[in-house]
Amino acid sequence: MAGACLVRQGDLIIDVTADKFGAAPVLVVAAGDPRYGEGLGDTALPALAAARERTVAALLPRWQCSPQRARPAACLNC
Repeated sequence: MAGACLVRQGDLIIDVTADKFGAAPVLVVAAGDPRYGEGLGDTALPALAAARERTVAALLPRWQCSPQRARPAACLNC
């Protein structure tokens, strides 16, 4: 995924790329919202994280065997 685009203004965070994470296209939230916490952990809401995992599980095998994808000669899943 491409990077996020958000602005912190005072006690608010304005996220204009939230739709790629399953939210509304633009979110305005309190600066303390845990989805925007610093760190390396996944801050997605559990339902959105589960939806993301299902999507990856469905699409990854198709991508791995795609003729447009450069892959090693020994593609065991294709």
